[in-house]
This record gives sequence, structure tokens and C-alpha cells, in this order.
Amino acid sequence: LPTAPLLVESENEEYVVSEVVRGDVRITETVRSTYTPSASQRLGFSLGDERISGIYVQVGDTVEAGDVLMELDLSDIDDQIRAQQNQIDQLQLQLQHVYEQKALSVSQAQIQDEQAAENSVPDWTSMVNEVTQQYNEQAQQLENSISVAKLRLQELQDDKKERQIIAPISGTITYMYEFQEGERSKEGESIITIADMSQSLFEVYSENASLLVPGETYSLT
Repeated sequence: LPTAPLLVESENEEYVVSEVVRGDVRITETVRSTYTPSASQRLGFSLGDERISGIYVQVGDTVEAGDVLMELDLSDIDDQIRAQQNQIDQLQLQLQHVYEQKALSVSQAQIQDEQAAENSVPDWTSMVNEVTQQYNEQAQQLENSISVAKLRLQELQDDKKERQIIAPISGTITYMYEFQEGERSKEGESIITIADMSQSLFEVYSENASLLVPGETYSLT
């Protein structure tokens, strides 16, 4: 009798069924780009080897134009500015007093002049002129002193600004040099960067740059 064929149990195959949905085919391309603020400023001290007395900002802070960001030791300069301003105030008070005394003295001399005219006594006009001249000379001396004192005050204020880093634009602090304890200022070295993030320049250097159409809106990742 012939030999019966060997029966082999077949394996069940599994299938994954997916629903076909009509839609758009999306093709993506990666384009490398840079996003640069349209305005930025690098700042530093104009004086070297000076003690740093104040650091008032850190990276990420938002500042306004005119804000003091960092400064060197100002103790002596601040004292000199206060003393100079006090001197100017005193001189201006003296000048005001001279003008008041001049007006009073001239008024009295004019009254005496009118009385002299009525009584036919010597003319007082020359006395009025003399009094006026005296007070004018005093006033001129004080005005000259005030002008000199104001020039000196301006010099001190300029010296103070030279010892400060002041924000020239409004923006965000994007870089700050990290000073070590006891480290002193370095003349001309950039230690702070401010960037105006309100407007930035989008630059692409790629063979796929033509994919970006001016005027269109894109998401950056």
C-alpha cells in the first residue's frame, strides 16, 4: 500500500486592516535659519582697573533707554556733585537778594529824587544811577560765578556718566560678562549686550530658501 502523505498544520497569518481616508499629502522640508534682532548694542566701561560698585541687571531683563545697568565706584563723585549743586543754589540765592535790594534801593532813590524836585534841592538822579551801577556790578559777578560753577557741575556729571553703563536703547539683555569676586573693570571691553527684540531679521542660507515666500507667515521651531 502507498504511504500516506505527511500533513503539516498551516500557520494562521494576521492582517492589519486600516481605513483609507481621503486627504492632503503633506511634504516637509527642514530649513535652517537665524533670527537676529534688527538693533543691538554692545556696551562696556571707558575706564579700566576701577572697582565695580553696582550691577543692576541680568540676562533676560527688559530695560528702557536711559536705565543705569552697571556702575563703578561713585562715592567721591556723588559728594562733589552735591557740593557743587549746593554752591550753585547759594549763589543763585545771593543773586536773587541782590536784585531785590537793587529794586528797593532804586525805588527809595526815586522817591527822594521826586521830593528833591518839589523842594528845589540838589538832583538825586545821579544817586539813582550810582545805586543801579553798584547792584549791576554785584549781579554780574554773581552771574559769572554761577556760570563757572555750572560748567564745573557739568564736568562732574560727565565724569559720573563715564563711570556708568547706561542703556542707549530699550530692549532685552541678551549677554552679560560674569565678573568674578574682586575683579575690576576693563577699558573698552564689551560686557553687556542689549537687543531690541520688537523687530528682528529672519535670515536663511540654504538651497531650500526659495520655499519661503516673502509675506507668508511661518512657524519657527
